[in-house]
Amino acid sequence: MEHEKDQETEISKVFDELWEKRKEVNSWDYLSEIIYNRILDELKEIEGVKEILETGSGTGRISLRLAQNGYKTTLLDISFSALKISEKLFKKENLSANLIAGSIFNLPFIDKTFDIVWNAGVVEHYLEEDQKKAFLEMIRICKNDGLIITMNPSANSLIYRAGKYTLEKIGKWEYGFVKPIKSFENLSKELKVKLSKEYSIGFIILFTEFFRRFIPYGSIISNFLGKIFISLERNPGGKFIRWIDKTLSNIFGGYLLVSVIKNEESLI
Repeated sequence: MEHEKDQETEISKVFDELWEKRKEVNSWDYLSEIIYNRILDELKEIEGVKEILETGSGTGRISLRLAQNGYKTTLLDISFSALKISEKLFKKENLSANLIAGSIFNLPFIDKTFDIVWNAGVVEHYLEEDQKKAFLEMIRICKNDGLIITMNPSANSLIYRAGKYTLEKIGKWEYGFVKPIKSFENLSKELKVKLSKEYSIGFIILFTEFFRRFIPYGSIISNFLGKIFISLERNPGGKFIRWIDKTLSNIFGGYLLVSVIKNEESLI
């Protein structure tokens, strides 16, 4: 338990500092676009979605978009700086926000509250035993036949791992402890829940991130390419672009591993 709290405290400190430094939180980027679209794809799998919880919500941009589409969203994060950003974004759009400061290891909700429980870029910050505790909590508060969706840096992506290693060596890694995820198949079996699908996305974004991280003035190129890909995702050929990205990601390893658990049967 003490180790768990120490890890959370360290992660909270890392992300408080990160969000304090970042000012352009209103800009919608390509990573947000692909995560948002994949969440929408998964929402189609179940009927009557009403309540959605994002655990580790960061700036809350994606939950804001879901709220704009009529979903009732709750945002939980251990970083007060992140929650302040989320509050500003929701106020700007004249939307009310259910913002909660809390721990993924002790979610302050009664059992079977939410239709969808999701996060992106959260679980990889913890060791396996702590990941198990986080999943137990997400399973507990997810309704029967609801979905737990988690997106994490993929251990199968050599490009991501090489970039992370390089940034760590040159002292420019900002995200604290991160262990890329290979699969949650064994964990889902241990917890007796159904891992209904697992796939990789974000191969294309690895290249936009390469420009942003390693090329002088590369953020300009990265932002330009991101806008092009956002436009492509939203036009009638968007499904084809997603298919290309998903295919390349599953062959070569994309940035994110998407794991979807259907809460049919659990230990809870």
